[in-house]
Amino acid sequence: MSLNKSSPIILLTLLQREANYHHPKCNRCDGCDGGGKVLKLKLSKYVVWVGLSLPMTQAAFAANQCLALPGTYGAVTVTGCDNDTVKGITNPMSSVLLPGFYPDGFDGVGLGNMPDISMTSCTYTFNHPILASSITVDLTSMEPSWGNPVRDAFSVSLDGTAYAFTSADIVQTPLLPVSTAFGPGHLDQEGGTVISAPDLSSSGKVKISASQWINSMKVTMKGSGVARVCLDDAAPPTPPSTVAASVPLGPWAGGAASVGILGLAAFMARRRKGVKQS
Repeated sequence: MSLNKSSPIILLTLLQREANYHHPKCNRCDGCDGGGKVLKLKLSKYVVWVGLSLPMTQAAFAANQCLALPGTYGAVTVTGCDNDTVKGITNPMSSVLLPGFYPDGFDGVGLGNMPDISMTSCTYTFNHPILASSITVDLTSMEPSWGNPVRDAFSVSLDGTAYAFTSADIVQTPLLPVSTAFGPGHLDQEGGTVISAPDLSSSGKVKISASQWINSMKVTMKGSGVARVCLDDAAPPTPPSTVAASVPLGPWAGGAASVGILGLAAFMARRRKGVKQS
């Protein structure tokens, strides 16, 4: 959890207050015998402006979650990308593979059907915004052309807007350990999409460099491949708010600590000045 605490800020403005000071040589408050002087101190009522910077909090600890079937992953609930083999969506991919095909802890969504080179898509929707830059996608089983005119290609859209991958977004290729599950070919980038190597089954990890918070992410495979989307599950921080209040205080409020301290300081300063003049 991210927590920034701000203490209340109190600003005091002196307006007008009258007080009588009884000089030691005087024997009454409103006049003076024996050459003493009465210092009539004009201070103010206090207007107290209280500005409260409320704490900025994040709804939950950020934890990395890797998605497959719709459901709740840590602090985020995800819908979409249901298993639908008619549409070319196999979720999770391990459901149609031999046990142990993937290393422990790995699974993903199969998109497309070999050797079909059409586009297959599904959309993850989140119950609260997710930070796009926290998202990575593990890709595997992306194949070369094998006689088809194009290589397998992967792309995403964030809240309906296409995201253009760059070479810097390919953070690891191939995935390790290199195996039948994780092809040895190196992914590449072309025209904002991630493509397989020209001659080998390919795998790798890509990241999203966009900094906005998003509510949905569409994943698309041209051809076929497996995609595992991982993200931080935390919600956006609560926006800070400021509350200002004007509170007029009469002379009775001099007991308040902050008002009393500043009032006493001003009073003593005027008192010293009065004594010097006497």
